[in-house]
Amino acid sequence: MANGILIVDDATFMRMMIKDVLVKNGFKIAGEA
Repeated sequence: MANGILIVDDATFMRMMIKDVLVKNGFKIAGEA
């Protein structure tokens, strides 16, 4: 069973930055809000 990460931030730019770092380190993004 794979775990996913939910990214929650009101700033679109910060969500993109956080997502980029996590994906580069092998994490799976379950969703964004």
